[in-house]
Amino acid sequence: MSNLLLDLRSLLESSNAGISPAGLAALAFLALAALLFAIALVKMSGTFRVSLRPLRGYEQMLEAIGEAAESGQAIHLSAGSGSVGAAATVDTLAGVNAVAALVAKAATSQVATVITTASAVVLPLLQAASEQAYSKAGASAEYDPARVRFAGDDRNVYAVSVCDVLLHEPVGTSLLLGSLGEETLLIGERGQMAGVVQVTGTANTRALPYAIATADHVLLGEEIYAAGAYLTGQASHLASLLVQDWLRLIVVGAILAGVIAKTAGW
Repeated sequence: MSNLLLDLRSLLESSNAGISPAGLAALAFLALAALLFAIALVKMSGTFRVSLRPLRGYEQMLEAIGEAAESGQAIHLSAGSGSVGAAATVDTLAGVNAVAALVAKAATSQVATVITTASAVVLPLLQAASEQAYSKAGASAEYDPARVRFAGDDRNVYAVSVCDVLLHEPVGTSLLLGSLGEETLLIGERGQMAGVVQVTGTANTRALPYAIATADHVLLGEEIYAAGAYLTGQASHLASLLVQDWLRLIVVGAILAGVIAKTAGW
């Protein structure tokens, strides 16, 4: 068996045009993911439905829009203090998706939003999402570019700016979702002082203790990547979650097969 594996590896290295076996494996995995995604989309177009487990953080954000429409308060939204092109790009994009989905619902309900970011790169993404949301809701005249704010590219400056929003503006609920760090503690404490309902989501293990200590609801780790599915219910987002589950099962199965093969001495 070991000789066969060595022969296969030599064959791959000699015929893959410079791509390593690991690279080919990654390409194969990507192709499999794309295939599964297409299958999931086809299934979603029929009667098949994905059942999502309850996540109180997302439920609270949807409820907050209705409460804000009744009380006249605004909601604060942030994609975190990270940027695009940095190490936590995926976390930041998850935050942008969450903000875009909530702004769309807020615009439909005529709820004012205050959006903050610590990245000059993320700022135009949030501005475009907000403007598009108001346009689709038929309320283009109500769109105010000043409601999307660049709060400074330093985490401490960003935290102070967000604290000012929570303390001095009529905000009833605040969502921080994306790349976060130690500034989560300062923002969370000020939010508690202001009596703001806070939902914090991050995959950064350094920020999670601060979020748990100060926020009313916390989205942990990979839960932040499901924002699109929970907040919009779009088929593409639901299919993406379904594919992630399928891939996990495949990886777990491959690991178990490898352990059995190794134990059997193959």
